[in-house]
Amino acid sequence: MRPSIAIFFLFLGLKGFAQRQMADGYLLPPRDTLHVLMVFAEVDYSKNCPGNLGSPWNVSWPEENGLLLPPTHASNLLSPFAHSTPEGKATMYYREASFGNYMLLGDFLPKAVRIPCSSLRPRSYGIDQVLDTLAAWFGLDSLQSAAGLPAHVFDRWTPTEAGLPKIKAPDGKVDLLYVVWKNNRYLHGMHTLDHSGYGVTPFRGKPFGPFVGLNTAASFNQSQGLGHSLHVTVCEHLHALFGGNNWHSGGGAGMHTFFAIPANYGLTGQMNSPMIAFSAWDRWMMQWKNPQKKFITSALDSLGQEVPTDNLRGDQGPNREVFYLRNFRTTGDALRIKLPHLNYQNKGDVKNQYLWIEYRLLDHESEEYLSPKHDCNYRENEFFRQGTPGAYAYIQVGKDQQRGNMDLYNARPELPNGLGSFIFPLPADGRWDYRFRPDKEAKPHYGACCWNNRSIPVDYTSSLSNPFTGLHDLFLTYDTNKDGRIWGGDPAQPGLAEWIPDTILWNQRSSGDSQDAFGARTGYTELSLSTNPAPVPVYTHATHFEGQYAGPPNASFENRIIHLNGLRIQFFEDTIAQHMKVVVERNVYQINNNVRWCGIIHLHPRHDSLNLPSLLVPNKRNLRLAKSTSPTMARAPEKSTDLTGATELHLLPGSKLKVQRKGKIILEKGTTLVQHPGSILEVPAPQKIKWLKRGQLVILESNK
Repeated sequence: MRPSIAIFFLFLGLKGFAQRQMADGYLLPPRDTLHVLMVFAEVDYSKNCPGNLGSPWNVSWPEENGLLLPPTHASNLLSPFAHSTPEGKATMYYREASFGNYMLLGDFLPKAVRIPCSSLRPRSYGIDQVLDTLAAWFGLDSLQSAAGLPAHVFDRWTPTEAGLPKIKAPDGKVDLLYVVWKNNRYLHGMHTLDHSGYGVTPFRGKPFGPFVGLNTAASFNQSQGLGHSLHVTVCEHLHALFGGNNWHSGGGAGMHTFFAIPANYGLTGQMNSPMIAFSAWDRWMMQWKNPQKKFITSALDSLGQEVPTDNLRGDQGPNREVFYLRNFRTTGDALRIKLPHLNYQNKGDVKNQYLWIEYRLLDHESEEYLSPKHDCNYRENEFFRQGTPGAYAYIQVGKDQQRGNMDLYNARPELPNGLGSFIFPLPADGRWDYRFRPDKEAKPHYGACCWNNRSIPVDYTSSLSNPFTGLHDLFLTYDTNKDGRIWGGDPAQPGLAEWIPDTILWNQRSSGDSQDAFGARTGYTELSLSTNPAPVPVYTHATHFEGQYAGPPNASFENRIIHLNGLRIQFFEDTIAQHMKVVVERNVYQINNNVRWCGIIHLHPRHDSLNLPSLLVPNKRNLRLAKSTSPTMARAPEKSTDLTGATELHLLPGSKLKVQRKGKIILEKGTTLVQHPGSILEVPAPQKIKWLKRGQLVILESNK
């Protein structure tokens, strides 16, 4: 027996130190086929309800002979078979996202469950109560789904551990149970919303029918039709594949990367996302490859050859590269560029940031960037009801560890995969110091783009360009009550209404608009230091909105510096051939427009030449340093309500800032230009630096 005991402990040791990878899934496999068992359920509030509930929302599900039936759209969510017609919407999303590598199938029980409110308690899943009902309904061999699927198809996998391959063998348990509620107000307390609930999580459950229990389950509300139900399903299913709440890429519970919640799309997005569509980051992290390609993330070069593009660097490589992006949805073409000067090495370091670019035609039901049914959405060309085709850009913060130990899934903020809300959209129409109009607060109504919400209108015409630290339509927040906290009980937020002189226009720009794409149709054809937005790292500030907590902005892992670089990315769209030519240049250090910069900005030495300027302000161009009016943190410093932060341009040792004869640097009130030892500030005449109301130039001396 001694040898077998030794072997057993050796096995445990190897398992404990096993290499894990995201592509093997968190709880369930992101490959092959999985059947979900769905149970639709209603809470009966007719008597003896615990707690002081608000009124349950009014939703009608069909009944027959006194029996409650699933909603009419139930069969449109998941396909029971691989080639069902019509295809279930969630099945379609995952099939397209994975290029057929992952088939999420499923079916529902033909009767809905009715649970008395007296058996529920606040913040409970309600799953066991549903299983008690199913145990009374079904014997050992009587369970069958609405489409006639036998019980055994829902038990094909045996879970292992996060990041390890799952075993394709039955274990007597349901692989995944969805309890889909019509009206459960108890899930998150006593005032749960109609789209809230719990995502896929390990759940033992109780025996029912032929099953001894469950492996995983989710419990959530779906009450507003097929589109709403699809969105909720995708939002909650991510936890089966990616991980816990720290894998929400924009919104959800837990700690967030930024001081406001971004509205981004992707399989890990949430209900505030512009569209449910999958992203290039989704495919890269899950390693879902187009079977017709060599690489997971790639594009065509100038010779029409496929080249890998997931490890491009902003400070390394040819001075100029040309790529051709085809329709991302069908090909997987995308660019991923690591932004310079952030180089994560050890726990607690500032996390890496990456610029992603996808070319989207927005010509499919899975790409409704703007809702075709809402005329109120801001669109300049009615021909493109779903949004403007073009290049869509976003910045990934951290979340770049595909393999490793259990730290892959750890939510600690200092770990590279630790925080949620890690995708920062970069709309082509830029970042701004918005002029908010609380004095013109838009009164709620029940129409589209308002939905009975209060909103602070935005005056776009008098807002100021702020390409480094400004807000944008997909990253909006406002300290309405002026208490120096973003989460501080502000009664109304911007995003739904716009102020046009003497008029309030409801257009819901917070879910995207027709100006967000780069390309010929919008006229936004460049990303560089001359443009708004610019290809630079973004500020971070770990924030927990539900807990009303924010960490210190200067924590070691937070990025609080705008690192300038020489990236220039140009977009040349062929609208006939439907592809985007993208030219990536790495050594363009000249600003070609007047620019207004805010934040703590670092000018580094050029990586290609120490003799050339790290930044050139040419003739008749102005570099203006200004204090941001947009928040840059979730909580103001002690004894202050100022959320904006300082503006300082630091010329680091070895860097060179050159101003040509008719160029100018303007320092507005409260801003500082700092010249470090070993840097060069080349200005032809003193008047080329203009101080406005206490702007200052500081020259630091060497300690040597």
